[in-house]
Formats: sequence, C-alpha cells, structure tokens
Amino acid sequence: MGATTTFNNKPSTPAPREIRQALDEFELMLRYALAEGLDLDEATRDSVAAVQQTLIAIRNLPEGAALPEPGMLIFVGQLMAAHSALSRIIAPATPLSLAATEPTERLGYLGNPPLIMWMIFIAIASAVGFVVTGVVYGTTNTGAAGQKLNWCFAAALGAVFYVLFTALNYVKDRTFDPRYNSIYVIRFVLGVLAGLILAIVLGTPLFSKNTTISSLGPAVIALIGGFSTEAVYQVLQRFVDLLLTAVRGDDSGTAKAKAADAARKEFLKLAEDPELSDKVKPKLLAAAKKVGA
Repeated sequence: MGATTTFNNKPSTPAPREIRQALDEFELMLRYALAEGLDLDEATRDSVAAVQQTLIAIRNLPEGAALPEPGMLIFVGQLMAAHSALSRIIAPATPLSLAATEPTERLGYLGNPPLIMWMIFIAIASAVGFVVTGVVYGTTNTGAAGQKLNWCFAAALGAVFYVLFTALNYVKDRTFDPRYNSIYVIRFVLGVLAGLILAIVLGTPLFSKNTTISSLGPAVIALIGGFSTEAVYQVLQRFVDLLLTAVRGDDSGTAKAKAADAARKEFLKLAEDPELSDKVKPKLLAAAKKVGA
C-alpha cells in the first residue's frame, strides 16, 4: 500500500504548514480577484478550477480518510500553479498586503491594518490635546511646561498627518505592507521629536530677527517640524555650521590668499611661455607682482 498524507476537511487535522499557507493565500487572492472583477485568463481559470475540484474531492472523503501521496503531489502542483497565476493578476497587491487589509468581523475595513487604527486614535487625541492646551496655555505667558506640551501635541499632529497621508493610497489599493509598520512608528516618533526641537531652536534669539519665523509661532513651527523631519535636519545643520564658524573664526582671508597665490603662479607661468610677445611679458610680470602683493 502506498504512503498517504493526511489532508482532509477536518479542522483538527493539520496540513503541512506551507500547504495550508498557500491554500489560505489562494482563497484570499481568489476572493479579492472576484470582488474586484479582475480578468482571469484561461490558464488561470483552469488552474483555479483544478484546485477547487481537488478541494471538493478532499472534503467528500470519509472522516479519517487520507489523500494518497500521488494525489497529494498533484494537488500541491495545482495549488502552486494557481497561486502563482493569481499573484501576477492581483499585483501590485500581494497575499501579505491583502491579509493586512482584510476586513474584520467587528469593524469591517476599519479594523485593518491595526497600525492605521492606532494612528487615527493618536490623531484624534493629538487634535484634542492641541486644542485644550492651546486654550489653556496659548493666550498667556505663564505655564512654560504647558506650552511645551502644546508644542508636543502640535508636533504629533504633523507627524501623524504625514504617516496617515503616506499610508492612504496603500490602504486604498490594498497594497499596505505590514513589514513597514516599524518604519511608520519610527517616522511618527521622529516627527514628534523633530517638531519639538524645531519649535525650541527657532525660538532662540539666533532666529528672532527672522520675521517669517516669528510670525508663524512655535506651535505652527512644531507642526511643520512634525510633518517634515528633513526641514529640522536642515535647520540643525545650519545651526551647527554657525557654531563651527564662531569657534574657528572666519577663514575667508585664508581662502583669498590661496586664490591670489594661484593667480600669481598662473601669471608667472604664462610669462615664461617662449611664444609670448616681449611686449606682453613685462605686463604679465607686473600683474603677478600686484596679485602677490
């Protein structure tokens, strides 16, 4: 009697993990393709039909019966072919992105991806916190800690706006990849830090003469910093350059001296050219002396 592999319709009977994964992804992709009305070519339809027929035969097996090993190998081949064909049709969506955006039983499409739900909650909390702290601390010069808290909420608003706006099209197209969840979280944290840093740095006397910055106010600056960490990087880099210049001093004199020396050498080199007219050589030598003086 040939070897057999247990794979039937009973939930308590486990299938090999890879086959179960491929089967779940096959059903997910097929459901998505049908819901979106995607055009299935003839080869794909044949592959899907072969898998469905085998699944029906498996479900009709008597309880405890097993699929013979040759039949199992044929089924795996059919499943891989259908899986590959459906993957090409649903692209740029993937089985992973479809699973991440699959509607839940309780909240429907609002339940997935979980990261987006958390970001929506954070956005609501940040908006409420920004308004409350703005009313309480925004109109007075007292309560420095409360004002800093207001800036934090503003930075969080800018950061969460960037994250949600970036993820918008991925969720809409069901191409959201959960492997980038940590990137979204890191970007949000960086945005909060960047917004707070930007509000503090641009509030220093160094930038007090800039009318544009002073007219925006620290809360708006924090919101902009939360949205654009690149802007914060540029400001901090400029601040570092100013500090280095203050420590090292202005080296423009050295640069001018180097340029003058290079010009003098070039004049002397031209004056030594044998093809140069005798009337021009004295002029070049005189010019070289002036440059070197």
